[in-house]
Amino acid sequence: MKYFIITALVASIPAIGFAQDAPDPFSDYANAKAEPAESSQPTQQAATAKKSENMAFLAQQTAAGKWSGGLGTMFSYSNSSNELIDGSTSTNSNYLLRLDAGLSTYLSDQFEVGISAGVLMRRLQRENGTSAPEKDWLIQARTSYLFPITGAVGIAVGAGLGGYFGDSERPVESADGKTINETTSTIGLAVDANTGVIYAVSEHIQLRLLVNFSLLYGNENISSADKDLSVSTTQLGLALGLNYVF
Repeated sequence: MKYFIITALVASIPAIGFAQDAPDPFSDYANAKAEPAESSQPTQQAATAKKSENMAFLAQQTAAGKWSGGLGTMFSYSNSSNELIDGSTSTNSNYLLRLDAGLSTYLSDQFEVGISAGVLMRRLQRENGTSAPEKDWLIQARTSYLFPITGAVGIAVGAGLGGYFGDSERPVESADGKTINETTSTIGLAVDANTGVIYAVSEHIQLRLLVNFSLLYGNENISSADKDLSVSTTQLGLALGLNYVF
């Protein structure tokens, strides 16, 4: 009998060791559920960091020392007044188109200065109820200041001062009594004031949508008549700009 009991105890030892070494299925299931939650935490942190980085694009773009190059266009409603050869004045209202390219830098955080060059086109009233287009080159020094709203959006207030020069046409009477269209030369002052929204699309790309008020004041020279006639235009329009910041 003693021999039988000892033999049973010895035989049960491997079974006890095996039971102790075997994995707990319930413990494995709990660990499996916990692992995805732990592994997702770094992903969530990375997404939060990426979102914060995106929201800070505008602050990065408008930091002191940054440079910006861009293209812009403006379509506006204008009111023009131009002097006629007989001394009278003619006025008309129409639309004006402007295209320009610019380069600027930030002297301090959010304070921008730069220069732009482009072309503008307007139509002016002439003698005998006729009209003619005027095409000019435009050069301006510009400045603006940004008021941040969020990390990607801000309000800009700016101004520009410069000049324009170009050519147009006027009907003039020749020595033999015929009316011909004479090419005239134009030159004048261009002043801008604007405000609008700036949006940082990415680390380097910036969009601008501005309401722009402009004043053009200058002269038109008619060589055959040896006269300089005054021309002025006020305009209010929307300006759209696309900038690359580096």
